[in-house]
Amino acid sequence: MSDDRPSYEELEQRIKELEEKVAESTRSSDMQNESEHRFRLISETLPVGIFETDAKSECLYTNSSWQEIFGVSLIESLMGDWRTFLHPDDRESVSEQWEQTLTNLKAFSKDCRVITSKGDERWIHLRSSPIFSDTGTRYTGTAVDITDRKLTEVELKQAKDAAEAASIAKSEFLANMSHEIRTPMNGVIGMTNLLLDTDLNLEQHQFTETIKKSADSLMTVINDILDFSKIEAGKLELENIDFDLRVTLEEVSELMSLKAYEKGLEFASIVHHEVPSLLRGDPGRLRQILINLVNNAIKFTDSGEVTLKAILEEEDAQGVVIRFSVSDTGIGISSEDLKRIFEPFYTKKVMGISGTGLGMAVVWGTVKDHKGYIDVRSVEGKGTTFTLYFPVIRQELPSDESVFSIQDIMGKGETILVVDDVEDQRKIASEMLTKLGYSVVSASSGEEAVDYMKHHSADLLVLDMIMEPGIDGLDTYKKILEIHPNQKAIIVSGFAETADVKKIQKLGAGKYIKKPLTLEKLGPITKEELGK
Repeated sequence: MSDDRPSYEELEQRIKELEEKVAESTRSSDMQNESEHRFRLISETLPVGIFETDAKSECLYTNSSWQEIFGVSLIESLMGDWRTFLHPDDRESVSEQWEQTLTNLKAFSKDCRVITSKGDERWIHLRSSPIFSDTGTRYTGTAVDITDRKLTEVELKQAKDAAEAASIAKSEFLANMSHEIRTPMNGVIGMTNLLLDTDLNLEQHQFTETIKKSADSLMTVINDILDFSKIEAGKLELENIDFDLRVTLEEVSELMSLKAYEKGLEFASIVHHEVPSLLRGDPGRLRQILINLVNNAIKFTDSGEVTLKAILEEEDAQGVVIRFSVSDTGIGISSEDLKRIFEPFYTKKVMGISGTGLGMAVVWGTVKDHKGYIDVRSVEGKGTTFTLYFPVIRQELPSDESVFSIQDIMGKGETILVVDDVEDQRKIASEMLTKLGYSVVSASSGEEAVDYMKHHSADLLVLDMIMEPGIDGLDTYKKILEIHPNQKAIIVSGFAETADVKKIQKLGAGKYIKKPLTLEKLGPITKEELGK
């Protein structure tokens, strides 16, 4: 029988191996302790809170920065769940996210508020990650005090809200002022137009024409200031209506060709045959842009010509893009000025253009709001070309395309009630409507108009939007509709937001007219507009 017992040499070798393992384990433990000691020494120097928790959320370690952030001592920080320090309003949401982190063994990151032992409220940013070992899962992370940052964010938001409120207030103020200024301007322009229709000698006619030009220029200034304010506030209202592009371009050409002729310049308006006529968009803003560009071209051109062209650039199922160009043979613009041509007041300060100096800034803002694009190229001494890319959609033809004048829809002699709190405005509107062959009565307030309609009737109402004191034009119309449900009306105002126009349309008002009131504006009205 063989002896299976190890030899003395084998036992000695095994003992040596065991001694080496014990020594290695001792060295490893010493290294681990040294590493942990080094980590804690380093963490104590960091300005960031360092913490370690077990799977039950109880703190196993916190550094000095953590204790300082929470306003506790080392012992207090290790006596329970760290979530007890959370602000009551944040406790539920943070705890829910933390529990999900523990369940899924994922990283955690959250901005939240804590209440220190002294009762102070602080914002902190918490981050933690799981550490897996033979003894179980622990979580090590950081806490950064972000109170100053959060307070700055609150201050910035308050400043932003205040600025937006101020901008809205400014926009509303300018809109109201625009209405108030347009009201007397309506009187000046209206009476001037009426005066020009009378028998005047040559000198009187020249004086009256000068008044008209000055009033028109002032109205341009008012419009520029109002539009620029709305663009700044992001409140520029855009129309989306059916219009005939060629009619719009004819209106621009008719106005601008006279200015060019007075300066001895040739003026040409060219529309490519592929350009569609019937479109849907904002003809008023397009007209404003083109008039501004052509007007500036004429100002900077002493000889030669100014040309307005319209070409079909793109067309697809969504709509079309029309490329407009305004070219001149004027003095040109330097490369330095070209970079700043669309800045507010730049054209007035540097280039000497008369007016508010806001025209080109309004052009730029309006084009951007229409999702369009404008480019300018110039050679000093040879001329300038502005190129405008303006998106619109093709007009869907209505079943009844006929357009009537107010005279066609309403027979001569029919009664129109004019309601305005300003005597001059009532007189102007009455004069114009009388010229068109109507029988006109008037009221000086909404209340007076409602009382009149309780005992009489009118074929059409012409109501001023804003009347003070008392009810405005829209409320007046609502009250009259209670008496005469099918009553037709025209609302006149110095300004109107799209929301106001929609309210008017919802009530069934036949037409909205922007001041100044003219005979032309009292012209074409469709049967649909008047609710026929």
